Amino acid sequence: QREEAAPVEERKTARRRDNSDPETLGRSFSLILDLEAEAYQGGGLRFPEYGPHLYRAGTGAAVVHAGEMLREQAPIESGRRSLLTLTLRRPPKASAQPKPIS
Repeated sequence: QREEAAPVEERKTARRRDNSDPETLGRSFSLILDLEAEAYQGGGLRFPEYGPHLYRAGTGAAVVHAGEMLREQAPIESGRRSLLTLTLRRPPKASAQPKPIS
């Protein structure tokens, strides 16, 4: 994911939950790896339900969080942000009854 700084009047904070499905709560995690932190200013992550702290990983570092957490992605003030984002999911719990092999 590459994202460049927008003009000041168009900058906004993006809020989202990566997983809001009640069937998979607790089984989804997001990994956001910063590929070149020095190439941009701004653009940190905040988890507003847990406090005001702004997180920003260095180059090659990542932020991992539960998919159901509300996160805010602050706008980029200058430069270009390059991130690798992954969604990690656990499979659903196995049922008590084994499935027959056909």
